[in-house]
Amino acid sequence: PQEPNLLEKLFMYIVKLMDPIAHQDYVAVFAYSDMSSRPKPDFKWFRRLYKTVDDQLRIYFTSVIVN
Repeated sequence: PQEPNLLEKLFMYIVKLMDPIAHQDYVAVFAYSDMSSRPKPDFKWFRRLYKTVDDQLRIYFTSVIVN
């Protein structure tokens, strides 16, 4: 249960950093690192986070790469 909270905080921090600079198309990359024993976020988690992003940032969001 702690991992999703940490991931959400990290996501919101990145969104805050991008807000003043994201005025052109961009791609989000989510790379797993040594998460074989931990539960990985599912598609619903990504979708919920996407909906939290301001429309101004969503306009330029072109795709997401999950590795």
